[in-house]
Amino acid sequence: MMWLYFIIGGVVFFGLIFWVNGRRGKISIEDQQKMQIYWAKVVNLVEINPKEALLEADKLLDVALKIKGFHGSLGEKLKRAGPLFSHRNEVWQAHKMRNRLAHELDVKVSLVEVKVFLSYFKQALNDLGIRL
Repeated sequence: MMWLYFIIGGVVFFGLIFWVNGRRGKISIEDQQKMQIYWAKVVNLVEINPKEALLEADKLLDVALKIKGFHGSLGEKLKRAGPLFSHRNEVWQAHKMRNRLAHELDVKVSLVEVKVFLSYFKQALNDLGIRL
């Protein structure tokens, strides 16, 4: 009889853990709408300032990962969240390009390349449950 209590207690305990973890990191409708508006600004920025568009897309991914419960630098968040992404390597490529643009003076990137990197960011955001 004592084992039955342990089994029931274990099921309840693990059920609560899964329930809490499932609720953590949910993106609210309000956050979803804000991110959609922000993404629209990124898309509009591509033709005007491609470099800035890439920097802003990277910031949006950082915010989304924070909402999903990941902490640390964006690099640390990407490492922890890696399994969530359908194209993990492409997300890293886009983030690395953002870092090069932000920290190196003579980096050139074409409009076509920026659009490809933005598509990687968009897919990553979609993988996190953000519909753009």
